[in-house]
Amino acid sequence: MPESTATVCRVLGRAAVVLLWLIAGIVILIAVFPWLARLDARRCDAVRLRWFRGLARLLRLRLEAAGRPATGPILVVANHIGWLDIVVLGCQTPLTFAAKEEVARWPLIGTLARRSGTLFLRRGNLRSVQRVRRAIGERLRRGERVAIFPEGTTTRGDRVLPFAPSLLQAAIDSGVPVQPVTLAYPGAAAAVAPFVGEDTFAASLWRLLRLPEVNVRCHWHPPIQDRCRRTLARRARTVIATTSAPPVAARRAG
Repeated sequence: MPESTATVCRVLGRAAVVLLWLIAGIVILIAVFPWLARLDARRCDAVRLRWFRGLARLLRLRLEAAGRPATGPILVVANHIGWLDIVVLGCQTPLTFAAKEEVARWPLIGTLARRSGTLFLRRGNLRSVQRVRRAIGERLRRGERVAIFPEGTTTRGDRVLPFAPSLLQAAIDSGVPVQPVTLAYPGAAAAVAPFVGEDTFAASLWRLLRLPEVNVRCHWHPPIQDRCRRTLARRARTVIATTSAPPVAARRAG
């Protein structure tokens, strides 16, 4: 059934505000971050956190969280359902993300990702994996927090694929724990949050903005460590795959 004119206008209005927020983020990264980083790098984290929380509010995320992000340097590993995962994690703690190389070419989003220090990975390319692993290790040793999605692709949220262990070596080499995170989108969001197949960002954003709110469940599990990256990958995946994200501390994100 065709959408009503009122619905289309409402969604277009929300989309315009979101796009303006993305542009504002680019302006901040270009004009403010270089100056702010020279004064106090921690303020950059605070600005980044506020920006993600503002985006979460515009997308009307209703976050149900259990556990909390660990303090200090940490390698966050999560199951991957769609681009919205980055907003969900980013609005809770300052993070640097590793993403597939294609994201760098997305309009607006690609510019934001590049300017914010996202580490781009070419899937199936050993040199790219090694480069990103070294970069993650350097950031962890500087005391930063990095998030990766070791499934290597997105799913519809009905399963957790095996974790590629390569990037987890960065945590082992740096002596930093890994914190597993379970993400889930219950209710109506389960049908629109997945970003799979030949989906586009524009089509995905349109689906999300049609919802009055987007329910998200996020469970931060206790950090784990292991000297073997394959064992570490299996342990992290098992925790994520066998533990649901319970409806605790429900609130609007941000």
